[in-house]
Amino acid sequence: MLPLYEPSSTKVIFFTLIFGLIFATVFYKNFQKVGHYQSNNFRTIGRNIFGSQNPALPHLIHANDQWRFENTNDSIGDCNFIQDTQLFDALHPETVIGRGWNKKTLKINQTAVKKLNLKGVALVQCLNEAGDDFMKEYNCIENAVYKLNKEVSILLALQHIPNTPKLLAYCIPYDFIADAHKLAIVTDIGTPLDNLFLIQSNWETRLQILHEIIDFMERIQPFILQDLRRQQFMMIDNKPVYIDFDDVTIEENCPIFNATDNESCVQVSSNIARRLYEEFVDEFFWLGQPKYAHQHLEELKKSYAGNHLDMQTLKYTVKRLNQNLL
Repeated sequence: MLPLYEPSSTKVIFFTLIFGLIFATVFYKNFQKVGHYQSNNFRTIGRNIFGSQNPALPHLIHANDQWRFENTNDSIGDCNFIQDTQLFDALHPETVIGRGWNKKTLKINQTAVKKLNLKGVALVQCLNEAGDDFMKEYNCIENAVYKLNKEVSILLALQHIPNTPKLLAYCIPYDFIADAHKLAIVTDIGTPLDNLFLIQSNWETRLQILHEIIDFMERIQPFILQDLRRQQFMMIDNKPVYIDFDDVTIEENCPIFNATDNESCVQVSSNIARRLYEEFVDEFFWLGQPKYAHQHLEELKKSYAGNHLDMQTLKYTVKRLNQNLL
């Protein structure tokens, strides 16, 4: 007599395998679309921040033992380059020149090196809130990593635009969670664009700096600099260079220099113009001003005081001041 459950057991196993295969196929395809990993000849991180779902940002692909953005020029160094140059060797003293909630910037061998700030407020606070939850701890580190990777992707996208720091090398290890301490961005370095620099500069230099910053902001659209401060700029080769891309957003339908139809975009344009006025015009432009500039500056001051200042007005005023200067 045959065992009572043998035929049904075989069927169960057979249909379980078929169902498992179908489920795995459907899950894999949807996983590709949603986005943690994609596979198209290379293993690809498909998370939105890495550009797979945003045409303004490049894809990140797996190459050997690290991750590289697909549009990386061969002249830009990788993890091996950083290791071979012994950039973090004891022979090269480190000087901390910037420290934020997520990153710290070091001056090493006449370059600026950005790394994760593993003792930063954001990461420490996130890990404390995670408690003993492994997945929450993982997400804390992943979030910090993705912000650094986002900066690399934006730097690559803007390398052809003046006033962007030259990207010399970057390292994104394959296991960027376990090797988070190895993550690094290496760029050229300059001098801080601070109060002392602006006060010691003549009026024409201050005007040229503001003109270049406004021109830079127009060139990089749809990227928008949301949080403008003097500390986010350095002077490299006598040009203001933007160095902090933490708060850069991508706004495809927000032309801040012609924001008339979109109410939220009008507000963005106004906020940015006011920040530029506060950081670069107020006080500084009144020092050593030529006679022809007085009326323009008074009009600018009234626009600011009346909350009517926007990027179009600021650009137009700076352009007129430049024309008079010539």
